[in-house]
Amino acid sequence: TGYRGTGSDITELKRMAHENAEKSALLQTIFDAAPVSFSFRDTGGRFVFLNKRLVDDMGGQAEDYIGKTTSEVLGSILGESAEGIVMKVLGSKQPIMDQELRPERRPGQIYRFSVVPVFDDEGAISGALSIGLEVTAQKETEEAVRRNESLLRSVIDNSPAAISLKGLDDRFKLVNKTVLSMHDATEAQMVGELDSVFFTKKHGS
Repeated sequence: TGYRGTGSDITELKRMAHENAEKSALLQTIFDAAPVSFSFRDTGGRFVFLNKRLVDDMGGQAEDYIGKTTSEVLGSILGESAEGIVMKVLGSKQPIMDQELRPERRPGQIYRFSVVPVFDDEGAISGALSIGLEVTAQKETEEAVRRNESLLRSVIDNSPAAISLKGLDDRFKLVNKTVLSMHDATEAQMVGELDSVFFTKKHGS
């Protein structure tokens, strides 16, 4: 009976180990397919898990990083880094969200990282989960839009013609310098106001 019990226990342990291995493989597949970088690091900042996107960004194989910090594999990192953010979170036990980085080792590229602390069942910190996304193209697009908006506003402001833009509620959304001069008003006074208010004032009624 004792032997049968022991054999049954071993069989159950093997079954549980097999199920855990399958779940881990499934999670790895899901994380590897994600368009963002994922990693989990222990309280010393050493990698416990990282996905394919992060490995591709840093180079090498996942096995090169497990049990090590980024700086142990790649050497000292100049400037602000994802590893630095992770260590701040591990020390403060507070999340850091949407932190933009421009890594020295990847000039011209911009990343946005969020790092959150992970706690065990007893409330002690067990590590940190980091999520990173390259946002270079997005930031370049945003900057191009800002430049175009600035150029357009400059053209509108310096036009000798009276130019204004109103919403469906008939309130001013934009007025140029010529319009402001015509009504002897400031932009703060006109934007958001009904045009009828200034038309009435201008005609003294």
